[in-house]
Amino acid sequence: MKTDTLNLRISPVTKTALRFIADKEMRSMANMIDILVTDYCDKNGVALPTEKQGLKNAKRSTSDDSASTSKTRRKGTNDT
Repeated sequence: MKTDTLNLRISPVTKTALRFIADKEMRSMANMIDILVTDYCDKNGVALPTEKQGLKNAKRSTSDDSASTSKTRRKGTNDT
């Protein structure tokens, strides 16, 4: 499987918790994040693109989500 790099900032407490659960599961922290996100998606009905669908479809889905979020934010700010 091809991988991408993700740089992010998290609180020290969250990092400690991630390290703890990754060690408990004998996984790397990066692999544990992958497992946690995948499990969240499975439990909440979020469809993940397959490698056959390709990155193009995943990016389109992400920008569609961003557009709807922006509309929601604008709508919410105009209701005051």
